Amino acid sequence: MSLKSFFMLVIFSLAVNSTSSFARKPTLSSLNYAVNSLKKQNNTLTKKLKKQNLSFKEVLQKQSDLKIATETQLQLLQQQLETLKQQQLSYENKKQAKKDSTLLYLLAILSASALGLSLFSLALLRRKPQPEAKALQLTARLEQTEDNIIKLSGQAAQHHHAVDSLKVTHGELLKNFSNKLNKLDNERKQSYERRQAVEKELKYLLQQPVDYEATEADRLVLSTMLEEGNINFDEILQAKSLLAEYQNQWQLAIVYWETLLAENENNTLALLHVGYANYKLAENHRQDECYLVNATNTYHKIMQSAPEYFEDINGYDDDENMGASELVSDPEKVVIYQQIEQLIMKVDALKNYYSIYNLACEYAKEGNTEAAQDWLEQLTVDSNPLHCKHLREEKDLDSIRDLPWFQHLIRESCE
Repeated sequence: MSLKSFFMLVIFSLAVNSTSSFARKPTLSSLNYAVNSLKKQNNTLTKKLKKQNLSFKEVLQKQSDLKIATETQLQLLQQQLETLKQQQLSYENKKQAKKDSTLLYLLAILSASALGLSLFSLALLRRKPQPEAKALQLTARLEQTEDNIIKLSGQAAQHHHAVDSLKVTHGELLKNFSNKLNKLDNERKQSYERRQAVEKELKYLLQQPVDYEATEADRLVLSTMLEEGNINFDEILQAKSLLAEYQNQWQLAIVYWETLLAENENNTLALLHVGYANYKLAENHRQDECYLVNATNTYHKIMQSAPEYFEDINGYDDDENMGASELVSDPEKVVIYQQIEQLIMKVDALKNYYSIYNLACEYAKEGNTEAAQDWLEQLTVDSNPLHCKHLREEKDLDSIRDLPWFQHLIRESCE
């Protein structure tokens, strides 16, 4: 191998080593690797030189020159290595890449000027992407990343705000639901308590005698019951029946009580009120016998529904003095049966009164004054509440109206 070829090989090796070291970011490991590579190349070249038939002095001189150049380059590389160590500790941000690139340029220029390969190294550098362009790209990416972080932070804040709003809304809904539930519970309790009170008031009014003279407060209680609607169907009918009776609407009361009897034909309380209502109608309508007949039929039905009580009344029991309290253990039934007994006596008394009165009217129409007087004098003042009205208004008695004894009967009955 000629000397020219040898130097060309050395220059080419140096160029390759320079570009490879320039192409990469110099680090401690890369510099050590470069030093070791130069040593290996030195050894290789030494061996190759020995193989050539060159003179010892020329080889020695070339080797000395090469050694001096190598040592010089080693010193430069060591200095650069120390500089890079210091810079590596101080740079922590994105400027580090730019400064490292500057050092890389400086190392390339120094290496090229020392080895005469600056032009070749610059040509190679032009083919590389510019570090500044990379830095700009990294800066743009960093800014974009920051923008994305800001956007994500805004979205996260909106999300947290929405979650807080939902929590508040959920809390309000839960509170409203709890309030409504408590309100409904209170209304249910109040409704239950009111129903208990209504049942008690209605029961009290039903336990009163059928001839009970109701007050305005009693009528108001029944009207309030019907308006509030806290009672069932049977209780509504009972309340309407009582209200009709308190207003002397006996025909309407019969309709309500008979509606209850359609459900249970043995309802003793309903039968009692139906019988009493017919009795009142019979009392007010003397010439219409159907009401008196209905009253009589009603208490016969009661006798059939409660024969254990009426056995004593009809003489089937040995103890004639035994009454309702001894025969029935239920206090409510005792009250009902006592009223039924009074109703029977009232109906019989009314029947007897009308029988006598009708006979007197017939005799008066026939002109038999003495017989009419005998029958009319049998009727006492308490025979019928309308006795005074009958004597004053009965047309069948016109033939005896001016007689002194008849005027005396009118005064006794009406005064």
